[in-house]
Amino acid sequence: MENVLQKKSAIITLKKAWTVPVFGLVFALLTVGLLLIVADQEYSSETQLLVVQKYTLTDSYTASKSAEKISRNLAEVVHTSTFFDEVVASKEVDLSDILLLSEKKKRKKWSETVETEIVSRTSMLRIRAYDADPARAEAIVSAVTDTLLKNSGEYHGAADTVELRIVDTALTSDRPTRPNFIVNGIAAALLGAILGFLVFLLRPSVPFGVKKKATHVVPTPPVDVVDPSEETVYNVLEVDNFHKTLPQHNSDTK
Repeated sequence: MENVLQKKSAIITLKKAWTVPVFGLVFALLTVGLLLIVADQEYSSETQLLVVQKYTLTDSYTASKSAEKISRNLAEVVHTSTFFDEVVASKEVDLSDILLLSEKKKRKKWSETVETEIVSRTSMLRIRAYDADPARAEAIVSAVTDTLLKNSGEYHGAADTVELRIVDTALTSDRPTRPNFIVNGIAAALLGAILGFLVFLLRPSVPFGVKKKATHVVPTPPVDVVDPSEETVYNVLEVDNFHKTLPQHNSDTK
């Protein structure tokens, strides 16, 4: 019986926790809808470079670690204003819209346009460019790659001991990849579910405006009335029994 009551109580509690899924769904829909209206949908194009450190004077392990460090340095160099100027000077892609911005906004826009990533435990450098036009995104990533191949020696200082090789040519997406509606929708749904759970915990157990039902209280018999079921003999001569009233019994008289 207790198990049945516990199950019923759990079911009722779950029914009352409607705020959790509702808040999650609402937040997800609002986030995706807002991104569709406000955010620009951009395509991506990416390529991969391999940094090779020649180990004529060192062992292979030291050379590989040196190559990883150089690849990390190059990944940071790509976002600098000096490197951006070199990409513009190459005239492989038109970046006049970024050039018209102030210096602060120009650097921010360039960092948002081009992303760099080091493949874990390797010296491979992944370069990714974003733009509303997929052809322009591919042109940007190609210009960045060519600039690195031509001028990388200016940034790592290893002269002829370091070589950059293209291991993956530019690959452009068929559909917009930024913003990521799936990831943002899931994040918004989780946030909404957390807020809904907090509302469920903090709200009162009885909704506002609903009155509690009055409970019926069984009156207790007065002390002065003697319970006829009790087989007790009262001595009327005792002072304590003067206030007690004996029940009336109807008896048939002949």
